[in-house]
Amino acid sequence: MRNFINEAVGIRCDTSVGADELDIWGSLMDWWDGLEPMYQYAIMGGAGLVVVILLLAILKPSVKPASAVDVKGIEKLLKLKMMKELAE
Repeated sequence: MRNFINEAVGIRCDTSVGADELDIWGSLMDWWDGLEPMYQYAIMGGAGLVVVILLLAILKPSVKPASAVDVKGIEKLLKLKMMKELAE
């Protein structure tokens, strides 16, 4: 069953007694070398874009909650309003 699946997927493996490792890296490199350069660039560009988006999502500065900013602004406005009323 294992050999059937490996052959169906296209993974080469050595069926000798001491070979427990699949040659996945070699298969991947053969596939990569067989691709047209346009597809290689597209895959590398897509992977790079994913990495940049993940880094931006992880490293972006946290946004302060709007309520903390609004409270100080409202306090200033109330203080100015009270000073205006006292001046009148």
